[in-house]
Amino acid sequence: MLLKGEKKTLVGWNKTDKSGRFLLKYTENADSLIISIKTIGYEEIAIPINKSNYSYDIVLKKGINTLREVVVRPPVTKKKDTLSYEVDFFTQIGDRTLSDVMKRIPGLSIDLSGKITYFGQPIEKYYIEGLDLLGGQYGLANNNLPADKVARVEILENHQPVRMLDSLRFNERTSINIRLKKKYTTIAPARAGVGLDPLLGLAEFIPMVFSPKNQFIAGLKANNTGENIAIDLDDHTNIMKPLNAAGWVDIVRVSIPNLLTERWRFNQTAYGSVNSLNKLKNDLEVRLQASYLFDQVNSSEESKTTYHIPGKPVTFTESNETRHTVRTTNLRAELSQNTKKRHLSNTFKFTLDNSDGRGRIKRETLYVNQVTGVPSLSVENSFTHLQRFGAQLFQISSEVSFRNSPMYLESSPSFFNFIPGDALTRQDVQVKEMEGGVHVSMYRNLIGVGYLLKSGLLVQKHKMQSDLFFNDELLSNEYRNDLTLSSGKVFLDQRFERKWNDFIVKVSLPLSYVMITRKDAIHIRGNSMQQRVPFEPEIVLHYASGKNWDLIAQTDRKRNFGSIRDVNYGYLLTNYRNMVIKDSPIPESIQQRTSFSVKYNNPYTYFSSWISAVFYHQKRNLMYNYLINPDGSRIITVNQDWNALRSLGLLTGLKHTFLTHKVSLGFTGGWNGTSQNVMLSSNPVTQTSNTLHGAFTWRVKLIDKVSLNGENGLSQTNNRIAELGKTSLFRQKHNFSLLGSISREHRMKVEGEYYRFSAVSVVNHSTFWNLTYTFLWNRKEIELRWSNVLNNKRFGNSTLSDFTEYNQSLNLRPSQLLVAFRWTIGAR
Repeated sequence: MLLKGEKKTLVGWNKTDKSGRFLLKYTENADSLIISIKTIGYEEIAIPINKSNYSYDIVLKKGINTLREVVVRPPVTKKKDTLSYEVDFFTQIGDRTLSDVMKRIPGLSIDLSGKITYFGQPIEKYYIEGLDLLGGQYGLANNNLPADKVARVEILENHQPVRMLDSLRFNERTSINIRLKKKYTTIAPARAGVGLDPLLGLAEFIPMVFSPKNQFIAGLKANNTGENIAIDLDDHTNIMKPLNAAGWVDIVRVSIPNLLTERWRFNQTAYGSVNSLNKLKNDLEVRLQASYLFDQVNSSEESKTTYHIPGKPVTFTESNETRHTVRTTNLRAELSQNTKKRHLSNTFKFTLDNSDGRGRIKRETLYVNQVTGVPSLSVENSFTHLQRFGAQLFQISSEVSFRNSPMYLESSPSFFNFIPGDALTRQDVQVKEMEGGVHVSMYRNLIGVGYLLKSGLLVQKHKMQSDLFFNDELLSNEYRNDLTLSSGKVFLDQRFERKWNDFIVKVSLPLSYVMITRKDAIHIRGNSMQQRVPFEPEIVLHYASGKNWDLIAQTDRKRNFGSIRDVNYGYLLTNYRNMVIKDSPIPESIQQRTSFSVKYNNPYTYFSSWISAVFYHQKRNLMYNYLINPDGSRIITVNQDWNALRSLGLLTGLKHTFLTHKVSLGFTGGWNGTSQNVMLSSNPVTQTSNTLHGAFTWRVKLIDKVSLNGENGLSQTNNRIAELGKTSLFRQKHNFSLLGSISREHRMKVEGEYYRFSAVSVVNHSTFWNLTYTFLWNRKEIELRWSNVLNNKRFGNSTLSDFTEYNQSLNLRPSQLLVAFRWTIGAR
C-alpha cells in the first residue's frame, strides 16, 4: 500500500507477483510517502520513501496476526415459543421490502391483499420492536420497510398480547415481531416515475422513525399505473365486528378475477396516512392514526351469464362499463397500558366515507344506466380495564358504536314489468345502527386450572327505511320499508383451561338469553318477538409432541341470528336486475364445527408442513327461493323451512429449502365439498359443489446471481343440481420469473404468466410477459419496466357458483412503459 501524510491516506495499492515484484505508480508530490506491506502470517512493515534512494530490499518476518472477534449467528433460533429468522439469510437478489422476504419464511404466506397467515391462520399482532404501531394496518410497514433495515422476523407462537393474562389464558394465535438492525432507525423510502400509453405517473414518500419509546410512519402515495396502493391501509386484524350498513344497493359491478391489478385496473389513486406511537411515563402508550384515501377505478367487460334452473336455462350477455370512486377518512386514537400489574385500553374510531359508482350496460340494443351513492358515518369506542384484587383478576369492558348510511340507486330503463319501461327507477335506503355492550370478567387460577367467569349485556337498535320511486313518483307500500330491529342479549360464560407440560385443554360453557323485537310502521304483520336461550359449548385440545409437532382438535356449537339486512317486508331493489323481499322471521342457524389439524415445523432443516380437516354442519330456519325471469332479472323470496348445509374441507401445505442444492419448494392445496338445499322457481332442489385445488411454488438458484422462480396452480370445480346435471370448471395458472444480475450495477428480470379456463361452453387462455431492467448506484435505483409486452387487450375468465355460470372477457390495460427512480433517505 502507498500511504501519504500523517493521516496515512491510501493513495495507491497493488499485489506482488509470485517472485515478490510489484509496481506502484504515483505522479503527484512525493513528500511524506510510505510503503506499507501486509499479509497474513507475517509482521507488517512500513518504509518511508527517501527521494535519494530508489532501491529497497524488503524482507518479511513471520509473525502472528490477531484477528478481530467475529460473532456467528445461525439463521434460525428458537427460544421457548419464539422462532427467530435472520432476514439476510432469506433475502434474494431484487428483494426490496420486508414482504418480499417474509414470503420465504417457513409457515408464512402473504396473499394479494397483503394479509399475513401462519400455517393458514391469520396473525393476531404485528409488532415492530415490541410495539403495536399500526394495529391491523400493518401493510403500510410490511410493504414499504426496506428489507436491509430488518435484522430478524420473530414468530411469536401461542402469544398472549395481554400481559396480565399470560399465565391465566392460553392463546393458540400467532403474532409477529420485527427486529431492526439499529436501535434508532430513521429512513424515508421514496419513488417517482413516469410512463406512456396512457400518460402514467407515480409518487411515493414513506418517512419512518423507530426508537425504543417513539415510532412514526407516514405514507404519501399516488399513481395511475394500475398498482393497488390502497392495500397499505387495509385492516387485516379488525377485532371489533363491523357494522353491516354498506352494500344494501349497488350497481352491477365488473367482476374482478384473481389477476395482477396492473393488468386491468384503470385507476387514479392517492392516499395520505400518519401513524404515531409514543410511550409515556408508567408504561402508558398513546397511538394516533389518521388517513385519507381517494381511489377511482374504471373497469369494463363483456360477459355471458347462465342460470342453470329447472326447465330451460336462462342466458344473457352484457357489455358493462363502471366507475367506482372511494373517498374515505379514518381517525383512530388509543390510550393503553399493558404491564404485568395493570391493563388499560381505550380506543376511539371515526370513519367518514363518501363512495359512489356509475355504470352503463349494453344488452343487445338496450342500454341500462346506473348510478349509486353510499355515504356513511361511523363512530366507535371500546374500553377495557383489568385490575387484580388478591388472587382474582377482574376485567370490565364496554363497546359502543353508531353508524348512519343514507344510500341510493338509480337505474334506467326499468325491469320487473314497470310501465313505462324507459322510466327512471330510484331506490332510497336509510340505515341507522346503534350498538352497545358492557361485560365483567373474573380470572383465577385454581389448582393449576385457569378459570374465567364472564357475564354481560349487549343491546342493538337498527333502523332501516326504504322507498322506491318510479319517475319521481313514490310507489305503494308494497315497495316501502320502515323497520326497526331491537335486540338484547344477557350472557354468562364459564371457561376452564388447563396445561400439563405440552398438553392444553380448553372448555367453554356459555349460556345466554336473546330477545329480538321487530317493528315495521308500514307492514304491521312484521311486528313480532323472538326469544331464545342458546347454549354454545366449545372444547379445544392442543398437544405439542416434542419440539416440532403440534396437534389440535376443536369442536364447538354456535347459534347465530341474522341482522336487519336479512329482513324486509317490502320489495327492495338491490341492483337493476335483482329484487328482494324477505317476509320472514329473523334468520337463525345452528352450526356444529369440528376440526383437526397437524403441524410439523423444523426450522433448523427449513421444512414445515401442515394438514387440517374441517367438518361443518349448519341447520337453518329459512330457505331462499330464486325466481329467474327470461331477461335474467331475479326476484328473491324466503320460505320458512328448516334445512341443512353440510361442508367438509381438507387443507394441506408444505415448504422446504434444500440449501446444498439451492432449491426451495412449496405446496398448498386442498379439497372442499358442500351440500345444501335451495329453491329455484319455487322448486326445492339439492345443490352440491366440490372443489379440488393445488398450487406448487419453486425457486432454483441457477448460478450465483441468477435465480428462477415459479408457481403452478390447478383447480377443478364441479357443481351439481339434482335432476339438472353437472357443470364443471377447470382453471390453470402458471407463472415464472427469471432474475439475473448482469453485474453489480445491472439487473434484468423476465416475468411470464399463463392462464387457462375451461367451462361448460367456453375455453379461454391468456399469456402475459413483463420485462424489467434495473440500474443501481450508491443505494439508488433506476427501473425501466415494460408491462404486457404482447399488448393483450382482453382477459378471458370463468367462474362457477351455486347454479350460476359466468364467463367474462375483461378489458385490460395496454402495453405500457414506466421509468421509476427509487431511493431511500437515511439509508446509510
